[in-house]
Amino acid sequence: MGTRAIIEKGNKFYATHWDGYPDDLGQHLLDGWSMKDITNTHTLDSTNKKTYNDWAEFQYIIKGNKVYCRALGGAYPKSIENADKLKLLGTIGKRKIIKWKQTKGVY
Repeated sequence: MGTRAIIEKGNKFYATHWDGYPDDLGQHLLDGWSMKDITNTHTLDSTNKKTYNDWAEFQYIIKGNKVYCRALGGAYPKSIENADKLKLLGTIGKRKIIKWKQTKGVY
């Protein structure tokens, strides 16, 4: 199973994909993994927000020690237009086991 996601932290942008379940990346972010650890574990596709135009199933935004997320399920950035609002996934460093529910055809 392959999953694709956008991660935004401050003015940094990361488009990633990995062979695993969708909750893997969210859990790693909540566990406080550095972006270096994330990009070493999950394949980094792009760091250029202006030119990235590819499929993205999820978007994660990190603000301070909070991780927000939403399902996208389409080509980024176009899929942002129809995406649900960002929801708080959790606080970095506070252990929480997450499980995605199926929404819009993706997990």
